[in-house]
Amino acid sequence: MANFCYASITDPLSSVRCGLPDILQLGLWGGGPTGEELEIVVTGPPIVEVRFPPELTSFPVPQLRVFELIAVSGGRTAIEGRVRSTGGSYTAPLEVSVGTSDFDPSILSLIKYYHGTSLSNAKQLMSMVIEPQSVPEARLLDWYEYTDFGKGFYVHPETSKEKAVEWAKRNNAEWGVVRFTLTPDEITPNPTPLYFKDKFKERPDNSPILFGTQHATWIEFVEFNRHIRKPTISRPKDNDWTADYAWMEGPIWGRRDSNLPGPPGLPERYHQINLGLSGLTALNAPTARRRRFLFTKHNEGSL
Repeated sequence: MANFCYASITDPLSSVRCGLPDILQLGLWGGGPTGEELEIVVTGPPIVEVRFPPELTSFPVPQLRVFELIAVSGGRTAIEGRVRSTGGSYTAPLEVSVGTSDFDPSILSLIKYYHGTSLSNAKQLMSMVIEPQSVPEARLLDWYEYTDFGKGFYVHPETSKEKAVEWAKRNNAEWGVVRFTLTPDEITPNPTPLYFKDKFKERPDNSPILFGTQHATWIEFVEFNRHIRKPTISRPKDNDWTADYAWMEGPIWGRRDSNLPGPPGLPERYHQINLGLSGLTALNAPTARRRRFLFTKHNEGSL
């Protein structure tokens, strides 16, 4: 298991808890009196190790230093930020509990989502407030440029996380995969999510009516959003369903799903999720933001 915590001088953490074995990624925002970079020091028992992987440097937030804590043994300890030249402490102690009896079991029920992208974009996602994204209008030249479910923020569920990694590696020499996690209580399925179990058969009761008089199947929804069934495309914008659904989930489209030349689509068991406005509200909450975790080539083995 691996978790991310983001702490700052304006939104401090007083303690973190983790299991054994475990890895925490923490972001420390701040500096010394003249801008010196803070050194991370374990001030209690050496039950954790501090590591600075090169992939976790150069975040787009000024004076944000991201590092990893690797749990070594159970117990309690503390870390703080110090200025090497003076030896003075410039952060309050952060208490760390490893595998202790007060470990919160709710962390085991976290719902996980994965987004693969370039390493630079992944670093931005680690701390930013994420808003619905769309394909730039200049790129909307034909149906293959559009997205399956329109505007939003696309992630893979735990069952399809390897596809997030494959996509990131295929499109970027320097890649990153950000994992987002929510507890069941943090997810507010309002408005009701749109869920397609299969590609061609099911017609969810809350899917839109797009062709004819019936609720849309997955293939009809995708072809509507990709403008495949229209004789011409006049470069309209990405369709926007983000206010209609908390999130949209369903299989991943391939050209042969629409009887077009090209590679077949992925098997139906591989799903994607497009988060709407209320889904992103949950993802952007301060507690959920602290759990974001960055996977790169240095730690992909723990995925």
